[in-house]
Parts: sequence; structure tokens; C-alpha cells
Amino acid sequence: MANELILSNNEINIDVACEAIGHEWKTTINAMFNIVELIRKVDGKKGFRELQEELDKRGIMKRSVFVMFKSIAENHLIQTNLKEKLPSSYNTLYYVAKIEDVEVFESAIKNGTISSDSRLEDIKNFVNSLYREEKDEYGSIKPTAKTINLASIKVSPSDFRKNKSAILSYLQQLEQLGVVIKLGKDVDKK
Repeated sequence: MANELILSNNEINIDVACEAIGHEWKTTINAMFNIVELIRKVDGKKGFRELQEELDKRGIMKRSVFVMFKSIAENHLIQTNLKEKLPSSYNTLYYVAKIEDVEVFESAIKNGTISSDSRLEDIKNFVNSLYREEKDEYGSIKPTAKTINLASIKVSPSDFRKNKSAILSYLQQLEQLGVVIKLGKDVDKK
């Protein structure tokens, strides 16, 4: 098909080019939703954090992109059967995923506020307006808690090797409590 993109007079064959690019774009959208489904399958399983780090380390998916896909995957309202009605950009879909109210979500799809050609800025504005309405309704929204540096842990390499499983297990338990753990570059998790 690539040879058919250009006509003999060096002009683009618009119909063929639109069909080819359209096909690849749909493939991209399908891939995006496939990634969401894959993350749903592994979310919460042992090794999930390591998967995130390994994808980043191998240059497959940056941590920030993984976090966006994880947020999308965690919103049960975003389903593959709706992909034709949802934005085709993961950045935009990330903001759609912030909508957790079923009625608001379904209404926004029905009235076209959320659609396959929704722009990022429009969705951001819509989501922000929802938060403003919520703030007006309830007086004020709790301010987002700042994070604090709680501790820095240092251990000798020999002590780490001897107690590696226990240390990593305790760190994982802390993560489950909401503590953000950033392992040093010298830590071999294997």
C-alpha cells in the first residue's frame, strides 16, 4: 500500500493515504486500550512495582506514562467497548479517568462533552469545573497533603545481602501504607 500513496505525477493519492493512516491510527487506539487491559490484569499482583520500573529502565514506557495508564486502568468506567466514544489520546483519557461519578461520566458521553475527538484542554476544563462545583457544594475541598521526607535508610552492602528479602519485604509493606519508596540506583532487587 505504501507504493500506492504517491500517484505517477508525484501527487499524494488522498483516498489511499487516508485509508492507510486511518487504519494505523485505529491500530494505535486499539493498542492503547490493550495496554489498559494488560495493566488491569497485573495491577496489585506481586512484582507490579518492579514491572513499572523495568519498563522504564528498558526504555519501553516512561514511569509517568505508566502512571497515567495505571490511572486509566483503575477507573472501572473506562471500558474497551466504549473506545469509539472516548478520546484517542492517553493524555486526554487520563483526565477522563478522573471522573468517577457514573452519572456524570455517562451524561458527558451522551451529550458529547467526552467524545473520540475531545481535546485535552476541553477535558481538563470539564474535569476542573466538576471539582469547582464539588468545592462550591461542600464548602471546600481538603487541600492535597504535601509529602514529607520521612527517612533515609542506609545499610552496608553486606548487611543488605544478608537481609535482602526481609528489607525488600518491609519496604513493600510500607508502600502498601502509602509511603513512597525510592530505591537507590545501587539496589539490586533480584
